[in-house]
Amino acid sequence: MENTNRPPKPAEATGKPTRKSSSLENEKNDFKDSVLTEIIARGVYSDSFIADVINEKKEKFIGRLPWEELEKSARALFRQLEVKEEAPIRLNFHFFFFLCFFYNLNANF
Repeated sequence: MENTNRPPKPAEATGKPTRKSSSLENEKNDFKDSVLTEIIARGVYSDSFIADVINEKKEKFIGRLPWEELEKSARALFRQLEVKEEAPIRLNFHFFFFLCFFYNLNANF
């Protein structure tokens, strides 16, 4: 007689996605959709803007996705959109005036 009281196989062994992995995939898709929706809604397609949106959305998804998954998803978006991860640094207008003011103060002494 054959023993039919075996414990069920784990989901990984059967090839079926686990609830945790499908939830993780949904969150990754939500992250990507959120980034792409923001870019399309704004209609700005410069590398620096796209990098800003990706980084902003990464901050908003902290806690919803593990940091490693956020980084992987962000790198994948950078590759898919053909954007360099190191977007050029933009000089803040107010900071520029502060530097000019500080330089003028020191130049007068």
